[in-house]
Amino acid sequence: AKICLCLGLCAVLNGFTHSFPSKTIPSTREAKNRNLPFRKSRNDDFMVEGDDIYVMMNGLPGNMGKEVAAACIRKGFKIAPYSLTGSKTEQTEIDVDDQESGSTSFRVSLIKEGDPGADEAIEKMKREFGKSLICIDYTHPSAVSSNAEFYAKHKLNFVMGTTGGDRKRLKETTEKSGVYAVIAPNMGKQIVALQTAIEYMAREFPGSFEGYELSVTESHQSTKADTSGTAKALSKDFSALIGTKFDTENDIKMIRDEEGQKVE
Repeated sequence: AKICLCLGLCAVLNGFTHSFPSKTIPSTREAKNRNLPFRKSRNDDFMVEGDDIYVMMNGLPGNMGKEVAAACIRKGFKIAPYSLTGSKTEQTEIDVDDQESGSTSFRVSLIKEGDPGADEAIEKMKREFGKSLICIDYTHPSAVSSNAEFYAKHKLNFVMGTTGGDRKRLKETTEKSGVYAVIAPNMGKQIVALQTAIEYMAREFPGSFEGYELSVTESHQSTKADTSGTAKALSKDFSALIGTKFDTENDIKMIRDEEGQKVE
């Protein structure tokens, strides 16, 4: 018997689009002023005062960057005027909108890796937006560590959607920095729920699928450089359920061409 696990990009994008609640949670001060229930915690120093959240969408003009920026705009967030981008990017700026009505658009200047003006741009945004500024990272595996260090340097709270890179270094940098961060291979709430369930099964019932073989195929856009982080995470847990080793670096089949995707 075989367990075949197939993962695709469409579910990831759909999950991310619907992961944000329709209304943002009110800050402690706002809740008090409106006589709403609230819970005070050690995170109150992070709560945003006011209605606007500004997202520094790093990874533009990449497809994931544009998709996630559009999802943020549809939920009422604003896109910050600067974005970190790759050194080979020829564009210097880009306009992003919600990819639906097109009624709300933001012009974003692209900052290449190593640009001497990057620090100044960040400090300018921090002065203007304060704690309302957060970073979302969908860049490239090679930039994971340097971007995390950049966020730590400027005390920027961030969401790391980019997979690959040195994950141990990423974790250590983030923990030492004191910033708030979400680091996960998948941001779709349905996929996260599935991962949590499989992880629980692997921990509580190891070997319960003994006798099965595991085959994993993941399909993404041609520009994705690394193996799916979601596929790696699920494969690790499924291998524990089966009770055999599975090499997440070499045994996962990657499909990056359209013809191959049609066949599969």
